[in-house]
Amino acid sequence: MKFLRRSWSTIGLFPAIIAGVYLALSWNDLAFLQKLLLLNFIAVLIHQLEEYSWPGGFPVLANMVLMKSENPDRYPLNQNSSMV
Repeated sequence: MKFLRRSWSTIGLFPAIIAGVYLALSWNDLAFLQKLLLLNFIAVLIHQLEEYSWPGGFPVLANMVLMKSENPDRYPLNQNSSMV
C-alpha cells in the first residue's frame, strides 16, 4: 500500500502509454469523439504525473498557499487524499 500511495501518478503513465499505442494503431477505425476521449485520458494521466511526481510540487503548494496549512506535508492534501 505504501508503494501505491507514493507511486500512483507514475503508475498512471503505463495506461497512458497503452492508450497511446491503441490510439495510434486504430486511428482510422475510431470515431472523432473516441479519439478525443482517448487523447483527453492520456492528457489527464500525464498532467497528474507532472503535478505529483515530476517535477512535482503541487501538494505542498496547495497546502501552503490555498489551504494555509500549518503542516503542509500532512494535511489536507496528503498522499492518501491525492491518490483517492
